[in-house]
Amino acid sequence: MKVLIVNAIADILAGVKLNKITDKDAKTILVKDYLQLKKAVQKAKETKQELESKFREDWQDEIFEIARLRKEEKSLAGHEDYVEAEADTIKMINDAFLEDVEVEITPVELDTFIAAVGEESLTLETIAFLQENGVIS
Repeated sequence: MKVLIVNAIADILAGVKLNKITDKDAKTILVKDYLQLKKAVQKAKETKQELESKFREDWQDEIFEIARLRKEEKSLAGHEDYVEAEADTIKMINDAFLEDVEVEITPVELDTFIAAVGEESLTLETIAFLQENGVIS
């Protein structure tokens, strides 16, 4: 599974209210899955942080000028090296989140998940996404 997908699932599970889950087995499954997912995403998040930090350090003299020019919708002529470095950094970050990672997800029943999260915070798209990726059955 792509890190990007794993991260999205982890973000959704982060909103689960454990005290609302009455099924002890489902609660255990969701906690274990969440911790596994967060661990699988950690390397990509660290890579992203390192690349962003390095970019800011390397280009600190131009960052605010480029931001101003973009805000004013002016040309970035003369800043081609910055734009190229920025694009390269974004590509490396995206590549980190497009890597495949191994995760084993144990699905929980839809009704149990809805009870835990609350109907008001779920959309049909979220339910479909979680079902497609094996989080709910």
